[in-house]
Amino acid sequence: MKTALRTLLLIGSLILAGAFAGTPAFAQALQAEQQEERMAPLPITAAMAAATGRFAGRIIGAELVAGRPEEMTDMVYAFRMLTDGGDILAIRVDARDGTILEVDGRGLVAARRRP
Repeated sequence: MKTALRTLLLIGSLILAGAFAGTPAFAQALQAEQQEERMAPLPITAAMAAATGRFAGRIIGAELVAGRPEEMTDMVYAFRMLTDGGDILAIRVDARDGTILEVDGRGLVAARRRP
């Protein structure tokens, strides 16, 4: 009896979900969810891969910070990297697309990896 009731409830909810799938409210909710996914930052591991792919060294610090006006993005990963030569680099990576925005520090040229 309970199994039949559960099955009936499941079928009813699937029918209702199908009926509401074409409504404007459902479309707006789906659009809002997709926009939220686009607004989410990259995983920090992807941003770290961008930084370590361009410069030889080890990430020793990371922070998600607000972008500066000249960077034209709202979120930035700010990394501190210890290079193989023992220098510290400050690397800023766009949290939306992984673009390296700024690199500063001593030993920058020596740490740069050739493409």
